[in-house]
Amino acid sequence: MWLILTCGLDGCGGLDDISIARASRWNAEAAIIGFPDPNHRHESAWRHRWYPTDVEGLAESARFRTQHECLRALRRAMPVRGRTTTYANTGRGWETTSVEHHRDFVERFEAVGWVEGSANMVRTFDYSCFQETPSSG
Repeated sequence: MWLILTCGLDGCGGLDDISIARASRWNAEAAIIGFPDPNHRHESAWRHRWYPTDVEGLAESARFRTQHECLRALRRAMPVRGRTTTYANTGRGWETTSVEHHRDFVERFEAVGWVEGSANMVRTFDYSCFQETPSSG
């Protein structure tokens, strides 16, 4: 069975995390334990962890028979979008959110900032489908 996990907490998020997850063949157990950070090989605390998550319309406990079914449900729950709106009541701030679909994951980007300055909060979350039981062979 396949389940949805997210990466973006604990400094996780980015193409390295996707590459590491792909190399594990989307193994849920390895992702939840955390992949060692290739830049900190000698420090066991530096791990990139993926977490079970609920996406609007999909419960954290949702399971799918195939990776394809899982990715299809994830993409339907998180349609491609991009929007920038006014942040807070001052009218001097902005907030932007975008969702992009990739071959085997979905990326959500969020940023908040002020009109006269740069962004002061930027976060990227990756969502993908992981296999609960490693494939044999």
